[in-house]
This record gives sequence, structure tokens and C-alpha cells, in this order.
Amino acid sequence: FTPDQTIINEYIRDQEVDPHTDLKDQFDDTVCSISLSGWASMVFTRPGFKSVRLMLEPGSRISMQGECRYLWKHGIPKEWG
Repeated sequence: FTPDQTIINEYIRDQEVDPHTDLKDQFDDTVCSISLSGWASMVFTRPGFKSVRLMLEPGSRISMQGECRYLWKHGIPKEWG
């Protein structure tokens, strides 16, 4: 795949990303996230399913597409790190 954008975010301790789903018509289907420094916990939730917590260690990369982006809410809780 060929990315159509790059977003760089710096998260500071005690900051959070509210759980959300992505908008289908804003970007291409696949998004990648790279953790540059520090640990973070990303939580995925969807009604009727058990929530999933993914620990992101420094230097890790995740790719999200399809249901993961549009049907599962994903966010970083305040207590990460």
C-alpha cells in the first residue's frame, strides 16, 4: 500500500486520546502508527465484544484497516505509560 498522509502526534503523560472510530471518507483504508518513545496502551472496544488492550512499546508499529478503524472504537487511556 502507498500512504496518502503522515500524522505525527506527541503524547505527554496523563494525556489521553478519547475512544473513537475513524471516518471512512477522509483517508485511504490503512493507517499505520509508530511509537517513537515511551510506552502506550491502546484500547479497542465494540458493543457485544470483549475489549482488547494493546501495549505499544517504543519502536513498535501497528497497522489498522477495515473493521478495526471503522467499527471498533480505539483510544489511549489517561493511565498509559
